[in-house]
Amino acid sequence: MKEQDSGVNPVKDFLFNSKKGFCEHYATAMVLMLRSIGIPSRIVTGFAGGDLNEYGGYLIIRQSHAHSWVEAVIDGFWLTFDPTPVKITEKPSSVILLIDMLKMKWQRYVIGYSLYDQKKIIRAFNVFKDFPTIFDLKIKSKSLHFIIFAIIIFSVVIILFILYGDGYKKRGRFATRQYLSVRNKLGRLGIKVTSSLTPNDIELKGISRGLSSNFSNFIRLYQEIRFGGRKMNAKERLEFKMLTRRVIKEINSL
Repeated sequence: MKEQDSGVNPVKDFLFNSKKGFCEHYATAMVLMLRSIGIPSRIVTGFAGGDLNEYGGYLIIRQSHAHSWVEAVIDGFWLTFDPTPVKITEKPSSVILLIDMLKMKWQRYVIGYSLYDQKKIIRAFNVFKDFPTIFDLKIKSKSLHFIIFAIIIFSVVIILFILYGDGYKKRGRFATRQYLSVRNKLGRLGIKVTSSLTPNDIELKGISRGLSSNFSNFIRLYQEIRFGGRKMNAKERLEFKMLTRRVIKEINSL
């Protein structure tokens, strides 16, 4: 955008002249219009969305995720409105996520090597230094029990991760695909879906537009699979797919 004259009112210029701007322009204009008709409202700024890195188990927040939206009091409740909803995009490829994870580890454990990390390594070496005395029976029994217990716990965690970790990710991806296929259809009902809306928020909006209990069941199952770690056999996966199709068919018919 062109640099604006400091003597020009930015809101008036946006509404009546340029009619182009960033999310802050739209949010500010909406708040001023709501307040002009007596509706309490406010601008909220922060970050919307993010990219989940499944390799590192963290959420990537970029400068491009910075966003502004509106909150207004409707029927006694603060509700969220987004005049410039965030565009839903495909997540980065596995290669990009893996590279990002390696960069993060490098920054965390090499560039950002801290006093806390140093203490952890020293403590680890102190433990291994005592191992020869174990066989000489010069170590106290409590310390020996602790070391054995720690090794057992660590081994169990590794085994559980190998057996179930990948399956959990696959279940999550399967549920997310079904969820997105339904969510992307909700625009037909006039529902503006943004990344700030939770599945429960979307469920309420869908029910208010006339969707049946199939939609509520779909949202509930999605959350149980995606966030509750619910396991599904082949029959249950097929039933969930069929429920997804019924919900989409219902949306298309309204």
